[in-house]
Amino acid sequence: GADPAAAFTIDDWPDQLSSGEQGALVFTFIPAEVGPHRAELVLESDASEASQAIYFRAQAAESRVQVWPARIDFGAVEGSSLTELLTIRNTGDLELTLSQALDGDAAFTTDGTIESIRPDEERQLTVRFTPEDTVAADGTLTLRFSEGATEVAVDLLGNDCTGGTPAL
Repeated sequence: GADPAAAFTIDDWPDQLSSGEQGALVFTFIPAEVGPHRAELVLESDASEASQAIYFRAQAAESRVQVWPARIDFGAVEGSSLTELLTIRNTGDLELTLSQALDGDAAFTTDGTIESIRPDEERQLTVRFTPEDTVAADGTLTLRFSEGATEVAVDLLGNDCTGGTPAL
Protein backbone atom coordinates (compact mmCIF):
# COMPACT_ATOMS: atom_id res chain seq x y z
CA GLY A 1 0.00 0.00 0.00
CA ALA A 2 0.83 3.65 -0.10
CA ASP A 3 2.94 5.35 2.56
CA PRO A 4 0.39 6.62 5.15
CA ALA A 5 2.46 9.76 5.70
CA ALA A 6 2.11 10.65 1.98
CA ALA A 7 -1.53 11.61 2.65
CA PHE A 8 -0.31 14.80 4.34
CA THR A 9 1.08 17.67 2.29
CA ILE A 10 2.31 21.03 3.48
CA ASP A 11 0.60 23.80 1.52
CA ASP A 12 2.07 26.90 3.16
CA TRP A 13 4.65 27.69 5.82
CA PRO A 14 6.77 30.69 6.78
CA ASP A 15 10.21 30.68 5.17
CA GLN A 16 11.76 32.41 8.13
CA LEU A 17 10.73 33.45 11.65
CA SER A 18 12.51 35.90 13.92
CA SER A 19 12.89 35.21 17.62
CA GLY A 20 9.46 35.38 19.32
CA GLU A 21 7.61 35.53 16.00
CA GLN A 22 4.77 33.11 15.16
CA GLY A 23 3.81 31.57 11.84
CA ALA A 24 1.09 29.34 10.47
CA LEU A 25 1.64 25.93 8.95
CA VAL A 26 -1.10 24.92 6.51
CA PHE A 27 -1.42 21.30 5.46
CA THR A 28 -3.88 19.13 3.53
CA PHE A 29 -4.96 15.55 4.18
CA ILE A 30 -5.80 13.59 1.01
CA PRO A 31 -5.58 9.85 1.69
CA ALA A 32 -5.08 7.29 -1.07
CA GLU A 33 -6.37 4.47 1.13
CA VAL A 34 -8.97 3.93 3.84
CA GLY A 35 -7.52 3.53 7.32
CA PRO A 36 -5.24 5.28 9.80
CA HIS A 37 -2.60 7.74 8.60
CA ARG A 38 0.28 9.19 10.62
CA ALA A 39 3.13 11.54 9.92
CA GLU A 40 5.78 13.37 11.86
CA LEU A 41 7.13 16.81 11.00
CA VAL A 42 10.28 17.96 12.76
CA LEU A 43 10.90 21.71 12.95
CA GLU A 44 14.53 22.69 13.41
CA SER A 45 16.09 26.03 14.15
CA ASP A 46 19.32 27.34 12.71
CA ALA A 47 19.68 29.55 15.80
CA SER A 48 20.00 26.61 18.20
CA GLU A 49 20.14 22.87 18.23
CA ALA A 50 16.54 22.66 19.49
CA SER A 51 13.92 20.89 17.45
CA GLN A 52 10.18 20.40 17.82
CA ALA A 53 8.24 17.40 16.55
CA ILE A 54 4.65 17.76 15.35
CA TYR A 55 2.62 14.59 14.94
CA PHE A 56 -0.25 14.28 12.48
CA ARG A 57 -2.91 11.58 12.82
CA ALA A 58 -6.03 11.08 10.74
CA GLN A 59 -8.48 8.33 9.91
CA ALA A 60 -9.73 7.94 6.33
CA ALA A 61 -13.14 6.31 5.88
CA GLU A 62 -14.88 5.23 2.70
CA SER A 63 -16.97 7.84 0.97
CA ARG A 64 -19.29 6.56 -1.72
CA VAL A 65 -22.34 7.89 -3.47
CA GLN A 66 -24.91 6.54 -5.92
CA VAL A 67 -26.92 8.82 -8.23
CA TRP A 68 -29.71 7.73 -10.57
CA PRO A 69 -30.81 8.16 -13.25
CA ALA A 70 -27.56 9.13 -15.01
CA ARG A 71 -29.62 10.80 -17.75
CA ILE A 72 -32.97 12.59 -17.55
CA ASP A 73 -34.89 12.93 -20.82
CA PHE A 74 -38.04 15.02 -20.38
CA GLY A 75 -39.24 14.21 -23.88
CA ALA A 76 -41.45 16.71 -25.70
CA VAL A 77 -42.79 19.58 -23.60
CA GLU A 78 -44.82 22.47 -24.96
CA GLY A 79 -46.38 25.28 -22.96
CA SER A 80 -45.83 23.71 -19.55
CA SER A 81 -43.26 22.39 -17.16
CA LEU A 82 -42.25 18.84 -16.26
CA THR A 83 -40.34 17.55 -13.26
CA GLU A 84 -38.29 14.42 -12.67
CA LEU A 85 -36.70 13.15 -9.47
CA LEU A 86 -32.98 12.53 -9.16
CA THR A 87 -32.09 10.12 -6.36
CA ILE A 88 -28.85 10.45 -4.41
CA ARG A 89 -27.74 7.79 -1.91
CA ASN A 90 -24.75 7.97 0.44
CA THR A 91 -23.40 4.41 0.69
CA GLY A 92 -20.26 5.42 2.56
CA ASP A 93 -19.32 5.91 6.19
CA LEU A 94 -19.15 9.73 6.24
CA GLU A 95 -21.74 12.48 6.00
CA LEU A 96 -21.40 14.20 2.62
CA THR A 97 -21.97 17.84 1.80
CA LEU A 98 -23.23 18.56 -1.69
CA SER A 99 -22.94 21.44 -4.12
CA GLN A 100 -24.54 21.49 -7.52
CA ALA A 101 -24.04 23.36 -10.78
CA LEU A 102 -26.29 23.51 -13.85
CA ASP A 103 -24.71 24.11 -17.24
CA GLY A 104 -26.51 24.40 -20.55
CA ASP A 105 -30.01 25.56 -21.39
CA ALA A 106 -31.67 27.85 -18.83
CA ALA A 107 -34.92 25.84 -19.17
CA PHE A 108 -33.42 23.32 -16.71
CA THR A 109 -33.61 24.19 -13.00
CA THR A 110 -33.65 22.40 -9.67
CA ASP A 111 -36.21 22.95 -6.94
CA GLY A 112 -34.15 23.59 -3.84
CA THR A 113 -30.84 22.13 -2.80
CA ILE A 114 -29.56 19.27 -0.72
CA GLU A 115 -26.87 20.45 1.66
CA SER A 116 -25.84 17.17 3.25
CA ILE A 117 -26.52 13.44 3.12
CA ARG A 118 -25.84 11.19 6.12
CA PRO A 119 -24.42 7.66 5.72
CA ASP A 120 -27.05 5.21 4.38
CA GLU A 121 -29.41 8.12 3.66
CA GLU A 122 -31.21 8.56 0.34
CA ARG A 123 -32.39 12.01 -0.80
CA GLN A 124 -34.22 13.23 -3.88
CA LEU A 125 -33.67 16.40 -5.87
CA THR A 126 -36.39 17.72 -8.19
CA VAL A 127 -35.16 18.67 -11.66
CA ARG A 128 -37.52 20.88 -13.69
CA PHE A 129 -37.71 21.52 -17.44
CA THR A 130 -39.66 24.67 -18.41
CA PRO A 131 -39.01 25.43 -22.09
CA GLU A 132 -40.05 28.68 -23.76
CA ASP A 133 -40.46 26.90 -27.12
CA THR A 134 -40.20 23.43 -28.69
CA VAL A 135 -36.51 23.69 -29.60
CA ALA A 136 -34.34 20.83 -28.34
CA ALA A 137 -32.49 21.67 -25.12
CA ASP A 138 -29.66 19.98 -23.31
CA GLY A 139 -27.70 20.57 -20.15
CA THR A 140 -25.67 18.98 -17.41
CA LEU A 141 -26.34 18.90 -13.68
CA THR A 142 -23.01 18.41 -11.91
CA LEU A 143 -23.06 17.22 -8.31
CA ARG A 144 -19.91 17.77 -6.26
CA PHE A 145 -19.52 15.96 -2.96
CA SER A 146 -17.21 16.60 -0.03
CA GLU A 147 -15.04 13.98 1.62
CA GLY A 148 -13.54 12.63 -1.60
CA ALA A 149 -16.68 11.19 -3.19
CA THR A 150 -16.71 11.18 -6.97
CA GLU A 151 -18.16 14.13 -8.87
CA VAL A 152 -21.26 13.04 -10.79
CA ALA A 153 -22.61 14.58 -14.01
CA VAL A 154 -26.24 13.96 -15.01
CA ASP A 155 -27.18 14.61 -18.66
CA LEU A 156 -30.40 16.58 -19.17
CA LEU A 157 -32.47 16.51 -22.38
CA GLY A 158 -35.74 18.12 -23.36
CA ASN A 159 -37.64 18.42 -26.65
CA ASP A 160 -34.93 16.20 -28.13
CA CYS A 161 -35.75 14.91 -31.62
CA THR A 162 -32.89 12.42 -31.88
CA GLY A 163 -34.25 9.17 -33.26
CA GLY A 164 -37.62 10.59 -34.29
CA THR A 165 -40.01 13.48 -34.03
CA PRO A 166 -41.32 14.40 -30.58
CA ALA A 167 -45.08 14.05 -30.22
CA LEU A 168 -46.46 17.44 -29.25
